[in-house]
Amino acid sequence: MRRLWLLGSLLPVVLMACGSDNQSNQSRQPLRLTVRFDPGYLDEPYSTTLTADGGVRPYRFTLEGNLPKGLTYSNGRVSGTPQEKGSFELLVSVEDANLSVRTQKVTLVIGDTPPPRLDQVFPLAEVTDPFPYLLRVREREARGFQAQLPLRGLKPDLESFRADGSVLYVLRYDEARGVLDIDAAFTTPRRDFEAFRVTLAPLPEQRVRPEQSFREARVAFYDRNGKLAANAPAIERTPSEGRYRYSDLEALARNWGRRLQAPNPPQTAPEQPPQAGGQPAPARLEGDLNGDGVVDTKDLEALRASYAWASVGAPSSTER
Repeated sequence: MRRLWLLGSLLPVVLMACGSDNQSNQSRQPLRLTVRFDPGYLDEPYSTTLTADGGVRPYRFTLEGNLPKGLTYSNGRVSGTPQEKGSFELLVSVEDANLSVRTQKVTLVIGDTPPPRLDQVFPLAEVTDPFPYLLRVREREARGFQAQLPLRGLKPDLESFRADGSVLYVLRYDEARGVLDIDAAFTTPRRDFEAFRVTLAPLPEQRVRPEQSFREARVAFYDRNGKLAANAPAIERTPSEGRYRYSDLEALARNWGRRLQAPNPPQTAPEQPPQAGGQPAPARLEGDLNGDGVVDTKDLEALRASYAWASVGAPSSTER
């Protein structure tokens, strides 16, 4: 009788345990593979992680197919910087601890990198009073830009012009044509920041809708590597406007603040007579326009002075 009582007391416990296991099996979700490859762009860092849910962890992912040059796969993650564009067919699989397997075909598309976006901030309604005009670089890193802004019925207050500290610029205003002309290069690639602002005022006794002017703005972006973005044409300067080229401004920005390191003098070697053909030209930093061994504001002023300022209605370098 005692043995039967012990067996009877254990039986409910065993049944309860079996019931709990059945409930766990019923609530378990089937293994699902949830993979999505967002589009990528040339020379822009790319990363995506393979994911799954349900089943029994841990998961083991595999990827078959050819990734574009510059991308690699490791431990469920695709990463790198694409160096070729196109559509790449891939096969992704996941296996869980119960050896369940799910497979999915995916396509990774790599295209040309879109240019950064230039946001212009100004009143949308008609204006009769001065207002601030802002230019912001958005979405992607840029090394600089060129812009020509037609100012229909507007005049800039050039004294109010303010640029971000990382922006080296040449600013001109052609009063006869009503065009504000800006070349800007950044000392380091930048994105999502305010490049500059300036106050604009309607001409006397005029009501102006700024949107009509700025809709015709021309912009050419230079990407983080200093190349024209999205194959946009450069805004060419006519020879009468001076010797300056945008590449000169970009070189100045790239080496901003750098100094030319003087070579160490020889310790014991005697002086040697010059070799036939003369000595090699001394080293020089790109952007060091005045040859003083450092790239700084003096070089920027020299670059600005290379414009034929009088031809665009701005004061000459000797008048400033």
